[in-house]
Amino acid sequence: MRAEAADAALPGRRRLVALLTACLLAATLAWAVSAAFYGTVPGDDAFITFRYAENWLAGHGPVWNPGERVEGYSNPLFLALMTLLAALGMTLPGAAALVNLLGLATVLAVIVLWSRELADDDRPGWLAAGVAGVVLLHPATALYLHQGLETLQHAGLVALALFVVRRGVRSPAHLVGAAALAAALAISRPEGILMTAVVGAFCLAGRGDRLRRPLLFVLPAAVLIGSWIALRWSFYGDLLPNTYYVKLAAPLLRRLVRGVEYVADGGAVLLFAPLLLAPLWRLDTPQRRRSMLVLVVGLLAVLVFPLLAGGDWMRGYRFLVPALPFAAVLWGAGVGALWGASSQPLRWLRLLAAAVAVAAILARVTLAHVELARASREDGAWVAAHAALGGWLREQTPPGSLIALGAVGAVGFYSDRPVLDCWGLNDAWIARHGRRAQGLTMAHQTYDGRYVWRRRPEWVFPLNGPLSEPVDERTFRRLALAPGEPSRFWAAELMAQPGFAGAYAYRTVEVAPGVWFGAYLTVADG
Repeated sequence: MRAEAADAALPGRRRLVALLTACLLAATLAWAVSAAFYGTVPGDDAFITFRYAENWLAGHGPVWNPGERVEGYSNPLFLALMTLLAALGMTLPGAAALVNLLGLATVLAVIVLWSRELADDDRPGWLAAGVAGVVLLHPATALYLHQGLETLQHAGLVALALFVVRRGVRSPAHLVGAAALAAALAISRPEGILMTAVVGAFCLAGRGDRLRRPLLFVLPAAVLIGSWIALRWSFYGDLLPNTYYVKLAAPLLRRLVRGVEYVADGGAVLLFAPLLLAPLWRLDTPQRRRSMLVLVVGLLAVLVFPLLAGGDWMRGYRFLVPALPFAAVLWGAGVGALWGASSQPLRWLRLLAAAVAVAAILARVTLAHVELARASREDGAWVAAHAALGGWLREQTPPGSLIALGAVGAVGFYSDRPVLDCWGLNDAWIARHGRRAQGLTMAHQTYDGRYVWRRRPEWVFPLNGPLSEPVDERTFRRLALAPGEPSRFWAAELMAQPGFAGAYAYRTVEVAPGVWFGAYLTVADG
């Protein structure tokens, strides 16, 4: 009987392998096509994680500056996976791209499987592939395949964890597997702990097994999460990452206002519109009702963090990307029900409506791709200039020279010099004791120019970007302190310190043909 069951399961396994292969190929094709339009230069923040990984590989541990134990990253699982792949011979940008590629393939597979499961036999077979294609073609997907951040890895983990618990968890192996995914969510990103709670609630809900079920889920999850917390405490001496003190220290009301604006601007219509189709959903079985409940709760749970955190400054609304799989499946369930409910005389009207909808979506997606791709290439040139600055500092400054600036990612990675993060993401003092500027994003509002002065960096770069030509000091100060310049608060406070004018000299440096940076360096070095 076991042999017969195994033989019966083979076609299902073959289909699953074929689906996973197709999703991986689709994700790879999306990566190649998006690279041609968006470029392949990672975002500046990605180089922060790269620097932590590089120091870890060099034996210093996951630190920003060797000897300073500060947890200035918010993606521990992504950092660990990327470091492991780099230890096996991959480049850090290549490792980051591979992890996100696998995350996207996971998202696509979950969408197809979940959509097919909810579909009736008379619904069109292409619907599941169609809703997966919506996510595949989404501009944020194209952007974050190349940004070097954990966005798609985390989205894949969120989708997989909730897919696993969509119909209840019964067997011990299923419970332990769900616990491992829940623990991975808690380690993946700070907001992952909320999704851990959601997965746990669905695992523990139900009648019977009141003792075994909590033990098989809570115990493994607690061991894994507790081990990570113990490692964090033993190495960094803190239960929370340094980024928490920078990004979540603003008043809650201000963060909520920004969070609502973020969610509204980032696609509230796309995310919430499928809920309007709820009356069409088939909820005729307990399994179907539970599956739809998991989708809705998953969608809403993803939105909690951007609301509480006040959104994010990066392009593409990355905090909303994990909600896309749930919205896509809900869209498919509603459209499939609508398709099946239409009578034969309305077939042509139905087809016309579908064609108009597809044309509208393609037009909007195309426009968004054009705008985002152009902005991404501009950002890539900006990052390339900072990478050139990092390389120049590595060649022109002695080891141990302290560099101070705001946008520390590419400069820190390529300079191989101690870097003082003047926005505090990688500096414990500024994160905890710095002042909060008004009118800046949550990640750039913390500053303490007096602390920067006390550290006496050899090089200071107050302007958040390169120059197209050399400028005099008066012009440079006007640019660096202009309204809208994100470094203006710490730079103004630093340059106002008594003795700054005598301790530092202004100069411009050409780090690449036609790429200049204005800087202050200590008089002794000048």
